[in-house]
Amino acid sequence: MISLPERFPYLEWPLPGINWLKRQTGKRLIKTHLPLPFFTNALKSNAKIVTIIRDPKDVLVSFYYFARMNNLIGFTDDFSKFFELFVKDKVAYGPIWKHYSDFISLVNNSEQNEAILVVHYEKLKSNFEDEVDRICKFLGKRKLSEYEMSELKKHCCFESMKVNPSVNYEHWDQLGVRNLNESEFFRKGIVGDWKAHFSPQQRQTFNEWFKQNFDASIVEMYDERYETTITTANQKVN
Repeated sequence: MISLPERFPYLEWPLPGINWLKRQTGKRLIKTHLPLPFFTNALKSNAKIVTIIRDPKDVLVSFYYFARMNNLIGFTDDFSKFFELFVKDKVAYGPIWKHYSDFISLVNNSEQNEAILVVHYEKLKSNFEDEVDRICKFLGKRKLSEYEMSELKKHCCFESMKVNPSVNYEHWDQLGVRNLNESEFFRKGIVGDWKAHFSPQQRQTFNEWFKQNFDASIVEMYDERYETTITTANQKVN
């Protein structure tokens, strides 16, 4: 059986590596956190790109715990310091607003928009079936049966993935990558966890930075009215 890292390799990770990817024939599945400018050649081919967008406030919180958990990053300061670095665009793969805006602009204004599908994390949580249908259609795959969709939803839910050694990175514990005094790779996976972390001043600072930098459609997507609607829907689903 082919392992998940080989079936769906992480582009930035040295194993199995770029040279290994180049040797593969046929259709390939590749995941990455790299921004759009790295993929100009891919857009000239028949490649399909599915990009996941999440509320930047929740991204900040999740990234903070990841940076503390991951010994390769080794962040040891507190949340306030990480917050400061994030809104100053001084964290890895940043600036996040540029990453999001590049994809949104290409989808909205380019003849290449059929090569990119934007999926929102929150919609996957609240309306899994419709989002999977969108992804299948985008990739030219058939619509799943009711049974297949049900099984896929069970397989992809946070609780299942947290205990699945194929995706939960438990091998990091043996490799010394994870700081065992910090969170696990799968921590919460909920919508709106930022509310338990942001101070009133941080919320104001973030919102000002957010509105100054992000594409208008992203700002609209993650205003408080939307968050209230999506969180309520998510609670009903779970």
